Amino acid sequence: MDVIGMNYTMNNQGEDDNMRLDTIDIRFLEVTPDKLTATYIGRGTHHHDVGSIRTNKPFSRDATIGYYEVKVLNAGAKGSICVGLAEKTFSLERQPGWEEGSYGYLAEDGKKFGGNQRGEGYSEGFTTGDVIGCGIIHVKQEIFFTKNGKYLGTAFRKVRGTLYPTIGMHSAKESITVNFGQKPFKFDLDGMLMESREKLRSEVKSIALKTDEVPNLIRQYLLHFGYSDTLQSFEEISGTNSTKDPLLTSLPHRTKIRRLIMEGEIEEAIQSIEESFPKLLASFPKALFALRCQQLIELIRARKLNEAVVFAQSTSSEFTMLESSEEEILQEVLGLLAYEDPSAFPIGRLLKIQQRESVADAVNSAVLVHQGCSSQSKLEVLLRQLLAVRSTMREENDNRGEELLPENVL
Repeated sequence: MDVIGMNYTMNNQGEDDNMRLDTIDIRFLEVTPDKLTATYIGRGTHHHDVGSIRTNKPFSRDATIGYYEVKVLNAGAKGSICVGLAEKTFSLERQPGWEEGSYGYLAEDGKKFGGNQRGEGYSEGFTTGDVIGCGIIHVKQEIFFTKNGKYLGTAFRKVRGTLYPTIGMHSAKESITVNFGQKPFKFDLDGMLMESREKLRSEVKSIALKTDEVPNLIRQYLLHFGYSDTLQSFEEISGTNSTKDPLLTSLPHRTKIRRLIMEGEIEEAIQSIEESFPKLLASFPKALFALRCQQLIELIRARKLNEAVVFAQSTSSEFTMLESSEEEILQEVLGLLAYEDPSAFPIGRLLKIQQRESVADAVNSAVLVHQGCSSQSKLEVLLRQLLAVRSTMREENDNRGEELLPENVL
């Protein structure tokens, strides 16, 4: 990625072209019109004429890593350049790292500063021509620095707050330029992310599982959703079997109903449901509503528009007490009639195979609940527990790091 000064996610988010140095409230600094280069113009004679500058926006808390780099154009008389991160409340008359909620790495002696002026040893200093990178790994709450493409190690841990890239200068002629996406990193951030992924994979692989746990989860998932052909093949390969599972009783019927829905034969699917589970549709009106909507969609898909209108009118009496969400769905389905080619518009998603699958899943769930079984497979429950744990961990981490969304795993 050719991005410097960006919010870097595990999904390789693009560069942030809008991040720039913020010239509001700065002192003792001269900034170029493009807001990418700053030069110290103060005297540098006492602690109160430090010139610090931050970016116009912070690193996103949703990013896995926030990272930027600074090139030292001139180290000045004393090498008092400090590269780091700071909260919005940080005083721009101080060096980053001198106050709580700020962190910095100083050119002069290579010390790191985290909330006080004492500093402590971290690495070697830096000077004219060096490129210094500063990054925060949100999920770990850690800040690190790089020098000329070399990783210098973790500088600070348990870092919280919303942080802005911040640079301080404090001696004559000091000058820096920052990159927020204009050129490649000196540091191989892609490689760092890859290494992090591989480490996580290794940790996951090292977790001991009982040999039958994973096959049983897969088998139960296939049985739950009624994928009988796939289930049979899987059991032959894995050596597992479902002979004692209560879900087996309804499997042939559920498999047939799913097949009919996936083929668009909705009326036949309804007839099969009424034959195999006579009281189901009366007990689960939402399942019947989903089937009727799909039946209307299939007529529109076949361009039987007159039949579709007649069907909509004839079945309207079945749905006199719809919830607001169902009203919206019905209006959207009826909206298909207004397009000569609905597939060319966003509403065309209703004509895709995924729509049939969602209806088949809803009906299958209704059948299982009707039989006193869970509406979710064990694998789904496990994934939802994973989401809950990940969400709780993210909340405890000050809502930092990439968010794990249900649609990405379920």
